[in-house]
Amino acid sequence: MSADIAGKIELRADLDKIADQVAKSPWKADSAVLASLGEAWAEAGEFDKAITSYSAALKSRDATIQVRAVEQLGNLEVRQGARLIDQAAKLAELISPELEKQSQALIASGKRRIEALLELEATGERLALRAKTYKIAATPNLSANDFLKALKEMQSAYWAAADYKRQKNESDLYYPLTNWLDATILLGEAAGESKQQFVEALSQALESAKKEAKEKASFWNRVAQPDLLLRQYLADGTLEQNLSDLIREYTEVIHFVGTAKDQDSVFNGISFLEQSLRKLQRDDEAEKLKHLAETLKQKLG
Repeated sequence: MSADIAGKIELRADLDKIADQVAKSPWKADSAVLASLGEAWAEAGEFDKAITSYSAALKSRDATIQVRAVEQLGNLEVRQGARLIDQAAKLAELISPELEKQSQALIASGKRRIEALLELEATGERLALRAKTYKIAATPNLSANDFLKALKEMQSAYWAAADYKRQKNESDLYYPLTNWLDATILLGEAAGESKQQFVEALSQALESAKKEAKEKASFWNRVAQPDLLLRQYLADGTLEQNLSDLIREYTEVIHFVGTAKDQDSVFNGISFLEQSLRKLQRDDEAEKLKHLAETLKQKLG
């Protein structure tokens, strides 16, 4: 058993003890405590328990806690809905009508919560969160037409988030733009009439990541740079020629800055592209991404 897996098991055991203590204490109805517990469960990957904690926090009269809890609850419902289907697919299980219904209900509930918050006030974070729900909902288990529709919705939502951040001069413009690039590549729109828009978006994303890294370096603005190079190479068909340089760029960032959880986020992003390309029957590109992920994992040990 790896140290990372052992650590997660220990963390979950600790959280179970804390949850039991909270349930028996005067804090059992404290919205801040319940929201914090929900956040901890989410970090541990226990989305179902996180959803329960955030739902309990919503009973509070504290408006600040309520808004944050709604944001996180909506996010978690969508992620848990997608996870149910994904886990069944990985285990090569037939997806039952009941499981599919449960999954779709969670995703729909999460989207409704986020849309309701956007009606109250649009923020860059909420727009990006809404866009993320569309990305999570774009699973390869959908029919071909529904998958393309989900990618279009993802593309549109991330562009709206990027447009807001651009207008407000928010520093993390690279985040929604990177995901917009993903949808655009998968839809086959990175060339032709849309090529100029793609090139400009890529340039803006790189510029914002570098600028933010100069002001306050973080894993996210540093890893955004190899992430964006990957999208560039995918779009122009030069991934294979630039593989060694790309692996070096990723390794430098992840090895010296990233945690195990950060590593997972990078590989999840690559996996999303790989699985989506296979869904679209673009197996040659998918194989190159698989090779990239496998080689990178070997380099990181």
